[in-house]
Amino acid sequence: MLCCGSTERKIGGLLAVFAGAAVAIGSVNLVSAREPEKAPAPAATPAAKTEPAKADEAPKAANPAKELLAKAKKAGVEAKDVSMTMEVMPKGEGAPPAGKAKVVATFKKGAGFPLGNWRIEPEASKGKIVAFDGTTIRTIDPEKKEMVELQAPGGLGFPTGDEMLFMPTWFMEQRQDMMAMLNPREIELVIEGEPGKSMVGSEAVTVLKQVREIKPPAMDDGEGAMTLRITNRWHLGADNLPRKIETAYEQIKDKKGEGDKGENDKQEIVYIFGDLKVNTSPANDVFALKAPEGYKTTKAESETEDDEGKLKVSVGEKALDFNLKDPEGKEYTLASFSGKVTLLDFWATWCGPCKAAMPSIQKLHEEFAGKAVAIVGVNTWERKADAGPKYMAEKKYTYQQLMKGDDLAKAYGITGIPTMILIGKDGKVLHTVTGFGPGEEETLRAKITEALGK
Repeated sequence: MLCCGSTERKIGGLLAVFAGAAVAIGSVNLVSAREPEKAPAPAATPAAKTEPAKADEAPKAANPAKELLAKAKKAGVEAKDVSMTMEVMPKGEGAPPAGKAKVVATFKKGAGFPLGNWRIEPEASKGKIVAFDGTTIRTIDPEKKEMVELQAPGGLGFPTGDEMLFMPTWFMEQRQDMMAMLNPREIELVIEGEPGKSMVGSEAVTVLKQVREIKPPAMDDGEGAMTLRITNRWHLGADNLPRKIETAYEQIKDKKGEGDKGENDKQEIVYIFGDLKVNTSPANDVFALKAPEGYKTTKAESETEDDEGKLKVSVGEKALDFNLKDPEGKEYTLASFSGKVTLLDFWATWCGPCKAAMPSIQKLHEEFAGKAVAIVGVNTWERKADAGPKYMAEKKYTYQQLMKGDDLAKAYGITGIPTMILIGKDGKVLHTVTGFGPGEEETLRAKITEALGK
């Protein structure tokens, strides 16, 4: 079941869809990629006679772009560690602010997750310094004058705030290409311009462009299948390591019929790597932060697998009260829906899985119209105040909408959307689910029908 969590709020909806479909990092949900079907083995045929090559037959031409891609991958894999100043510039609607940080990281050999220890130190004077030494994540917060220690379960530690954008993702991808598990289709692989003639700062680079398309699982909004196009431009130095990366994620709705031009959403992110060095063997104390003088040290509790995504209100308990407004400014509380079976759908316009669930929510709204049922969308973690109403109007969704559900989501302990909370006529929680997978529409229909009969 796909959902969008706190990291996706920072990175953006399209990146969230890809991350949710391919890899678990921080709060991003892991969805197993389907194993590609193996083609049947061809029937045995008699061996063909080989003819000697003719003297005037030219050898097969080399592909410079493919060769450069292979060299870049080899250079990335051979980097045991990396240190650099990373500048990150996200672009597009709802993108987080640009930032700059010093990054040091080590990498693991063999199978399994490739990232080892890491340290991220933002350039901003009040930015949090975060580091992982293999067992403990430590965060130094200058504003609170506090250092927080968190034991990392399973020896895997990740930042959970804006620092997530400074992970050395390119070096990780060379070791573990998660997109390859989704059987991408390569659209283009070329060297742009003259090799070694482009510049990043004062350094000469070669620009390698690659365009790939995938159809991630569950990437469908109910009106058409989606394709995710990823365009990368790697600005590679003489050592074949990147000095700049430009990545664009474009979500394309397949055309349904004549005259339908489809819908595209696009987000971009640019990385610039300054003073990049590899294989410097950083000392262990680089990753083991110490609290500055005058700072207090506190220990945070790790979230167990059983706790992940667990809401603060359980089935059978009283639903939480709220005071939210609809797009016209009319106020609603839990009592406004007293005597009705009420479905709260926490969602946002940047969340692909949320939008994929909405046709089912609309269908339930229409099926139970005229009965003691309230279908309510709670717009949550939205960046533009009018984004939710605009999307609802565009799609002709007519169920009730309430705005600015952030505080209510926090009160419920919601960490990923869509999250559905079904409330009975008596105000008690009947059912909760995070994400919206196959069969959930039928589950909600059955539970609503059962609750109406009580």
